[in-house]
Amino acid sequence: MPDTKYRIGWLTIALVLVVLSANVVQAQFFGFGSQQRPKHPAIALQTTSFPHCLNQGGILLGEIESIRFTGKAHKDNWHYAPHYEVSVKLKIERAILGKPFAEKSLTLPTLWVFEAPQFSPFREGDRVLFEYFEQLHPPEKFRPNSGPFLYKVEEDEITRLDRVAKILAMNSSEEAAQVISSGCFDPDPFFAKWCLLLTWDIEDKHNRSSSFLSAYGHLRRDLSPQLNYEICWELLQNPGTHSLVYSLASVFLRRSNLTPDQLEKLHVLHIQRFERLVSHPPSDPDLRYYALEATGDMLSSYNKSPVPQRLAWIAVFQRAMRETDWPELEIKIAYAACRFHDDGNEATWEAILPFLQQHASLQSDPNRIDQAFRHSLATLGEHELIRTKKLAPAILNHFENLFLLADEKTLSEAYSPLNEYVRTAKKVKLPAEDLKYLEDFLRHLHDQSPHPRGKNITRMILRKHFGQDGADKAL
Repeated sequence: MPDTKYRIGWLTIALVLVVLSANVVQAQFFGFGSQQRPKHPAIALQTTSFPHCLNQGGILLGEIESIRFTGKAHKDNWHYAPHYEVSVKLKIERAILGKPFAEKSLTLPTLWVFEAPQFSPFREGDRVLFEYFEQLHPPEKFRPNSGPFLYKVEEDEITRLDRVAKILAMNSSEEAAQVISSGCFDPDPFFAKWCLLLTWDIEDKHNRSSSFLSAYGHLRRDLSPQLNYEICWELLQNPGTHSLVYSLASVFLRRSNLTPDQLEKLHVLHIQRFERLVSHPPSDPDLRYYALEATGDMLSSYNKSPVPQRLAWIAVFQRAMRETDWPELEIKIAYAACRFHDDGNEATWEAILPFLQQHASLQSDPNRIDQAFRHSLATLGEHELIRTKKLAPAILNHFENLFLLADEKTLSEAYSPLNEYVRTAKKVKLPAEDLKYLEDFLRHLHDQSPHPRGKNITRMILRKHFGQDGADKAL
């Protein structure tokens, strides 16, 4: 049984790390998390917990006859989300997946859910899925995120799970291979992702999953690495491929030891898809959300790519900033641009610096595009510090303008980027005279800043990096 419902499997690690590092963290820091997140399926088919469920437990479809919160809760703000105890009785319609279940009802005196009573989505009469592992009932000793789990369900998810069950029941691996291959192009992106997952050559990977092979091995005898390779290329070349599926296909191809020519082909396809997104952004909110997430994943894959490819993207970004009126996409562009100088060279510095300077105005923008570009410009300066072991006048000039010319609201964001720049300067062990110059520069910002906030920020950074004496001299 998996330790946690949300434990990420070998398949999704690359995508999730990219999203967390490149997208989610930025969204939380700058307040972009308010964008409406699409409704996800209750059962995530691509995680490691799903094969465990197939192998050791099952998924029941039923209806809530009664549900009552007992008043008990387990809360740990550091390690897991709060859990609330309910007592529930279910009328069982049928088993969708896993072990057969002959009973017509199921009574659970104890079940732990994630929703507090005042926010509970569950009502008597609701149609629900009940996902369990080795046991129908929770273990006697509370274990966070360990299941079983209760979910409200809609008809589209029942249909998806029934399709999965039908494939799992196939006796012919040849027939299964045909259905799975065509399923990679299905209009349901969650079903298509699951089918694409099954085509991946997991047996040759060091991170193999025995539960995965136990659940799906009988379906995979006629699936080959070459088939996965061909399907992924076809998906990437199809403009209609859903963003969720496009991202997964891209990950598989990047892991396929592509030749330089194939990497260039992948690069061209990525640019073409990005340019279509700029010229024809989706109107559906869910499609826009997934397109942005996939764009962040795609751009993050270029951080260590050949310099000519990074420079090509800067030219694409310049055109996109002239043509698009999509704030969230412009923010993705800002963050991608600065990362392209990580492990870069003089060419990336000379291309990215003016691009970011052009858009890192001192205005207070309600969409926070300018803020993203200002933060990106400061991060670019950190990469340049690491590369050259020298202070960049252009970056110091940016900070000077920010502290001397920006309004106090804009200045409120300045502590983190300036502090990180000074920290990086000390980390790369700049010569003593350069560090002295940086300390004097901070005092200059303190003395000349017209806002109390600016003086407080510089005094805190001086104290942190140059000691109390450095801060006292700024008083």
